[in-house]
Amino acid sequence: MDVFTPQGVSNTIWAWAVLDYWPSPDLVDRYKRRLVSMHADNLGRLDLIQLFQASLAFEHFSPHGAMLQGDLLDKARNAKP
Repeated sequence: MDVFTPQGVSNTIWAWAVLDYWPSPDLVDRYKRRLVSMHADNLGRLDLIQLFQASLAFEHFSPHGAMLQGDLLDKARNAKP
């Protein structure tokens, strides 16, 4: 997943949530690791907003829990539209 963009990751997480399709726990763990590797300081405001919205929907509807954690979650939550 090294070539995945923040928007690509957001779109995938959002699609899982709105389509009510849940991937395997292994795939979710890979996405979570990819998100951890995305340093919030290197992301634009729109990337942070999209990641937060997708993660919020995913966390609310999925059996897998939160996708964003730590510094990335804090910065994404505080990004202003």
